[in-house]
Amino acid sequence: MKHSQWTAQVTRFRAACRLIKNDCPDTYAKAYATRGMDMQTEGEISSQIDYLLSNIRYWRGLEAKHVKSELKAVKEGIGE
Repeated sequence: MKHSQWTAQVTRFRAACRLIKNDCPDTYAKAYATRGMDMQTEGEISSQIDYLLSNIRYWRGLEAKHVKSELKAVKEGIGE
């Protein structure tokens, strides 16, 4: 993956983490999102996405749907 592509994926991941921290009612998801903001490697981010998706599975609404979609897209993007 090119550096610019990686930077874009990290930016998307961190934006999703910010939304989780600010709006998701699940305290565990908020903790995982806070920790995710400092992650740098593909392995770390990929694993953190798994934890986040697991903990936000009951979060509902348009914003939740958007965040889930973004996290899945990032996971696919870094898996290339």
